[in-house]
Parts: sequence; C-alpha cells; structure tokens
Amino acid sequence: MIVKIGDPIQLNLQLEDGATDKYPQAILRNQIGTILAGSPVDLTHTGDGLYQNDSISMPNTQEVTATYKVYEDAPHTVLSQFYTIELDVFGKDNAAELVANLKQLAGDITGELEDTGGITAYFDDDGWITGEISDNGALEGFIEEFDLTGILVDSGDLTGVVADC
Repeated sequence: MIVKIGDPIQLNLQLEDGATDKYPQAILRNQIGTILAGSPVDLTHTGDGLYQNDSISMPNTQEVTATYKVYEDAPHTVLSQFYTIELDVFGKDNAAELVANLKQLAGDITGELEDTGGITAYFDDDGWITGEISDNGALEGFIEEFDLTGILVDSGDLTGVVADC
C-alpha cells in the first residue's frame, strides 16, 4: 500500500477463524529495520475476527513494514501457536516529490521552435535533452528515470502518466 507522509498507516489483520478473543500486536519498522516511535501497537477487534489500528502516521521514509503477532493474553507474553506471523509493507507516496522534480525540470527546458511550434524531447538520467521538432505545438517528454510521459501544454503545466514506478 502507498501512504502519504503524515497520513495514518492503516493496520489490518484478519484472523481466518474469526476469533474475537485474541491480542494481536504490530511492530512497525522503517526500511533499515529501526522500530518506529509508538511501536509496537495493539490492534483492536472491530468485527468478525478483524483487528485494526491506525495510530501511527507515515514517516518520511521510503518503506514501513508491519509485523503482526497474535497473542493469547493481554500482556503479550503467550504467542499463539495457531496463527502465523504476518507482514504488510507500506511505501511512501512519492507523487508530490515527483511533481516538484518535474516542475523543476520543466522550468529548465529551453529550445527553439520553428514554424511547426513543438519539440519532442527525451530526458536521460544525466538531465540532457534530445529531441525533434513536431507539428502538434506541444512539448512531449519522456523521463527515463521515472518512466513518465507527459505533455507541456500552452499554460506551461506538465501533464502526463507515470508508469511502472
């Protein structure tokens, strides 16, 4: 799941047998294994064996893992032998960063327009642009590092599609 920085990380653990008398807990770690502040957290039964918690916010880290363990007792001393340890992975939503980077790149683009009024440009990882003049009056670009295709329209805004990021 992708989560924006500062938004709650929605922890969900569904016990297949629907048990309502267990005490699941989640330990949250960043991508280098450091346990997050406020972790571990207890999950609360919300119905039909579903336990949830959303008390931890997404930090500014690329990835957060949640390791779920189910205990037989409230003090979390007796690990249940009936449930496996589960894992969820939450990724940081990089959309805002990507947009900021694209705006910076778009602001650095210069070129000469001929009668056709458009440039097709390709941005490589080093920031170089190669391209050709087109007749559609728009700047169409491909940024290899982000697999983004987009169009710089007359208003100066970059629009596009992000694929396989």
